[in-house]
Amino acid sequence: MTKTFFTLCFILTVSLGSAQGTNPENLSPSMQEDLLLDLETNQERMDYYNTLRPQLDDDDPCFGDCDNGFGITEFDDGDMQYMGQWRDKQANGKGLGYMYGELYYDGYFKNGALHGWGKLYEEGVLIYEGEWKDGYEVDN
Repeated sequence: MTKTFFTLCFILTVSLGSAQGTNPENLSPSMQEDLLLDLETNQERMDYYNTLRPQLDDDDPCFGDCDNGFGITEFDDGDMQYMGQWRDKQANGKGLGYMYGELYYDGYFKNGALHGWGKLYEEGVLIYEGEWKDGYEVDN
């Protein structure tokens, strides 16, 4: 029993470890999501996504679970990227927005819009920190 358990753990570890060299379209969304979440930092996740991007479907450039989970995708011909939580195929929960490769928003989303607490950046400089509702800043 113990030998079987360790053998299974070894096979699973080797399979997951070699998955990073596999075509991303051959991995299930949940496996893609696990690979992203295993990385230490958001920058590592974005770098990983950007190296895989040429292998992703142009009509659906998602890596991870962009239906109901954690994933990364892009919009506007790659000028904008979103990494974070998804629900019902929309950004919902904690996420990061990138424009032209630079972080421009770090905060919460609801139904694809900035909603909740968040920080807005311009050229790496924090320009607003506070509450958002339906994509707009809430005056304090």
